[in-house]
Amino acid sequence: MIPNARHNEDIFKRALYDRGHEEERRTPLGQPRKYWKSLIDPAFVRDVHSCEPSTCDTILSSYAFRPRQSNVKTFRYKYLLDIDGKGWSGRFKQLITSNSLVFESTIYPEWQAVEPWVHYVSVQVGMEDLYDTLMLFRGDACGKGAHEELGKKIATHGKVWSKRFWRREDLVAYFYRLMLEYVRVVSRDREEMSFHLGSHEV
Repeated sequence: MIPNARHNEDIFKRALYDRGHEEERRTPLGQPRKYWKSLIDPAFVRDVHSCEPSTCDTILSSYAFRPRQSNVKTFRYKYLLDIDGKGWSGRFKQLITSNSLVFESTIYPEWQAVEPWVHYVSVQVGMEDLYDTLMLFRGDACGKGAHEELGKKIATHGKVWSKRFWRREDLVAYFYRLMLEYVRVVSRDREEMSFHLGSHEV
């Protein structure tokens, strides 16, 4: 999180917004959800594909689509939302290394060393808690009840962890150990390929 007045207060959007019943729903503080349209304006990026022409036309007419943002523009936002696509998101490393607070919504487990609410903020897959979670850090429509220092702390922890423990060297070491284990598993003499730490090596 970049602590300056010009840092965009909005959230970087890539989530699906249900325009049907959101008008009537309310936050725990009793505010109508429609007020959050001034804070969150999500849209899909790129074109629709991998669907029947009629289905693609329906999707295009039903939901908002906008051009993809560059990383330079993306990292100007104080809050970044990362969600799954057709598979796991490949943007998490890049986002958590920025100065922004990452809201992560995924069905896939993250690396055990990275912890939600320590290095990033976890959001439910259905996005039911997205507005209220954002309100915890951003505050209400008037900025009341904000905990921006907490958001800054989490964002800083995420960036520091990424730069210290998610380096290329760490990935190479992990992959090397993975290949060693794979060789052991497929070996005809699996026990012979096993590693046992001797007492003299401790």
